[in-house]
Amino acid sequence: MRADRLAKTAVFAVLLGMSLSAGAARAATYHYIGDNGKTMNPPPAGWTSAVPLIAKADVAAGKSYVQGTCGACHTLTEGGGTRFGPDLWNIVNRPHAHVTDFNYSTAMKSMQMRPWTYEELDSFLFAPQIHAPGTRMPFGGIKDTQQRADVIAYLRTLSAHPAPLPRK
Repeated sequence: MRADRLAKTAVFAVLLGMSLSAGAARAATYHYIGDNGKTMNPPPAGWTSAVPLIAKADVAAGKSYVQGTCGACHTLTEGGGTRFGPDLWNIVNRPHAHVTDFNYSTAMKSMQMRPWTYEELDSFLFAPQIHAPGTRMPFGGIKDTQQRADVIAYLRTLSAHPAPLPRK
């Protein structure tokens, strides 16, 4: 019985080591140049860019999704403050980790100099834990490309001066 337990423990340790090694390798090589010319984390397999769809996205559908899902943790109005997450007012093209009174994860703090471009929002909303390994945001992502475009199009409107639409 003890030998069986040792064998199972050894197999678990090997598998854990392999997964940690793969994760470390991915983290070490997980950067590319986005459409905006800035270095960013590439999206994972299965991702299709929502950026070309933003200009014609359904803002009302995005609003419904954001208010029903994101609004549970984030405020959506100017000066709305923070809840479990930072406010999303004026998020497009603002730097990551830009809300001064919010306790960001180390993952977000490490991206502080990078703006939330359409590409960055798209990648993050697809898979937050892959885009920003170590983020504390407990959200699995939006896999549907059109739905991400709708959400980003709505987030763009959360500003006194919305960012220009992407040219694609």
